[in-house]
Amino acid sequence: MATALPPPPYNDDIVRKLLFALELVDPLTGMPVTQGLKVTAEGHGPAWRVNGSAYIWQLTGEPAAQDIVFHAVSTDGRFRPLTAKIPVPANDGKTSPTLLGKRLRLDPTGLNLPPPGLTAVGGMLADDADPPGGVADVKVAIQVHALGPEPFTSAYEAVSDARGGFIAAAPDLDQAQPTTAPPTEAEGAVVGWLRIGEGADARFSGPLALRRGRLLRLAAPLKLSTLSQSSPA
Repeated sequence: MATALPPPPYNDDIVRKLLFALELVDPLTGMPVTQGLKVTAEGHGPAWRVNGSAYIWQLTGEPAAQDIVFHAVSTDGRFRPLTAKIPVPANDGKTSPTLLGKRLRLDPTGLNLPPPGLTAVGGMLADDADPPGGVADVKVAIQVHALGPEPFTSAYEAVSDARGGFIAAAPDLDQAQPTTAPPTEAEGAVVGWLRIGEGADARFSGPLALRRGRLLRLAAPLKLSTLSQSSPA
């Protein structure tokens, strides 16, 4: 459902029509993506850009209630293509200035680097082909060995892209009390691993020395067939 927003300080002749604003958000930062996107709305012309973040369309005349289909394509490959159908109410063109807004989450690929200060793991999922190929559309989450009976699982789940690439992250790691890695590992590291897949089909990487606030790049692809069915917890 579209959310009503306060009218912007634009020219009065413009805001007397219905405006629709769309923001596309990077889930790793929680902020709008300001570049590297091609955004279109079916049946409508090019959008205006406002403050480098919002895409705005003016719905001229007296538009009836409608569903507008929006498309967003990442020109730099950092996000998956997005298509969304959003309901927009009718407007008689005579009411007070109205701006409707919607924020949509983009799905990152393995090319979308996390912001500084975020604990993350980047890698590839591979099959058993010769040469190995990437495994797409598999959920990947960070787990850490924490105080308590169960490991901590980050609420953020990455999804492997067409190449098998992923960036798993733990923006909620401050909610856990992870145990530290052995002294032989990097100072400040915590014991963690990756959960790959869901439910009974889940597989697990070996133990990883995760560095708080840093990206750990795996040196080799993870072959699904070689991963354990039991977590290192």
